[in-house]
Amino acid sequence: MVWFNIEYGVSFLLGVGLSCVYLMLLRRQWVHERRWLCKENALKIKECEKEHQLFCEKKKMEWEGKLQELSLEQTVKARENALFTEKLKQQKLQQDHTQRIVAHRDALLLEKEQTLHETLAQYKAKLQETAKLSEADILNELRVVVERECEEDLKDLRQRLLSKSEQDVRYEARKILVDAIQRLMSSPLVDASATVVKIPNEEMKGRLIGREGRNIKTFEMTTGTTLMIDETPGSVLVSSFDPIRREVARIALERLVQDGRIQPTSIEEQVERAKVDMQQTIRDRGEDALARLNITNTHKDIAQYLGKLYYRYSYHQNTLEHSLEVAHCCALLAAEIGINSEIAKRCGLFHDIGKALDENYDGSHAQAGATLLKQLGESDIVVHAVAAHHEEERPETLYAQLVLIADTVSASRPGARSETLDGYLQRIHSLEDIVKSFDGIKEAFAIQGGKEVRVLVEPKTVDDDKALSLTRKIRAAIEEQLDYPGSIKITLIREQRFTDSAK
Repeated sequence: MVWFNIEYGVSFLLGVGLSCVYLMLLRRQWVHERRWLCKENALKIKECEKEHQLFCEKKKMEWEGKLQELSLEQTVKARENALFTEKLKQQKLQQDHTQRIVAHRDALLLEKEQTLHETLAQYKAKLQETAKLSEADILNELRVVVERECEEDLKDLRQRLLSKSEQDVRYEARKILVDAIQRLMSSPLVDASATVVKIPNEEMKGRLIGREGRNIKTFEMTTGTTLMIDETPGSVLVSSFDPIRREVARIALERLVQDGRIQPTSIEEQVERAKVDMQQTIRDRGEDALARLNITNTHKDIAQYLGKLYYRYSYHQNTLEHSLEVAHCCALLAAEIGINSEIAKRCGLFHDIGKALDENYDGSHAQAGATLLKQLGESDIVVHAVAAHHEEERPETLYAQLVLIADTVSASRPGARSETLDGYLQRIHSLEDIVKSFDGIKEAFAIQGGKEVRVLVEPKTVDDDKALSLTRKIRAAIEEQLDYPGSIKITLIREQRFTDSAK
């Protein structure tokens, strides 16, 4: 019995101990799990704080960007408003100044009119008292005297008014031209009389020449160009002053070099194929020019003639690019003065189409182009603008005047055209010789690249009235005898000096 009690007690104690141990293990596991959950919650809290911080920074940057954009927009609007306000102030000041000038002139005219009436009344009374003349005789006598006394004043007043009006017109015209030119963008194209064609090796030069020169003779005969084969490695030159022939020769030669079969028969075949492709290329260039300007309702042959202008040059300026530039300039100027810009654009594009014609059309390129456009169904406005763009006909419409101005601007702007040194020197000498051919000319100097000529005259031979007449004669002679791009300014100087020495 005692033994049983002891065993029972031991078992009880062992169970209690195991229970305590199990409870301790459970507590330790619970504490471990609680720590792990706390750490996990701390990490989640940190991640949430980090995400919240990033979100706040992102929103902050977005709002700062929007604030900067709004600030920039407000700054730009403020500048625009300031410029507009300044422009309005200047216009108001100019208007006020003009009104003051007009009021001053009206006051002067009113004062002179009152003085004139008083003088007339005095003369009338004096003549009636002394001469006992009739009223008609008195009026005639007064008219002669007043005209003699007021002739100089009226002439000066008329000259001042005309000069002021002319200055205003010139200022407005220059402003419109500058606004139009600033919106033009063009890239110069340089003409060349020779085209380089690459070849794979030096053996190809011998194959191009052929036995006894048969290949090169056939090539030059069929293309109308000159094939220059020299010691330059890896290339040959195709030379011709006709750009279309030169381009056909280049295409045919590149195909022959690529094919490798070079003989008279294949040369003729490739040249014929190149001519057909060249015609299509010309038409594509003309259609592209019409599409660039959005011009429709044209005859089907117009594109072919326009495409040929791409291969025509004037003072090394590509004629098609020049025509496009003139068309854009005409459209801008027409929009500025309030007329139809589409008609002006059409006139500008077609103004040099006569340069694409062959020798079957008589007359200058302006007259030939006008004849062609009339045959192709263009309107009388366009035909007249083309015919008058070199003043061979008197410009009778605003469109003709616009084409004349835009053509001059495109041709005379810096970098548009170039010429050889010999041609430049010859033009300068011709200009000076034309001026020196008149009587009373002491010296003549062409300056600014031939854009201006300054003339010194003998003051004893040429007076002020003759000087003005002589300037007009020189202008007419230059326009008649000299061919030049743009315009030439003529400055005539009449100077007379008197010197003495005081001792």
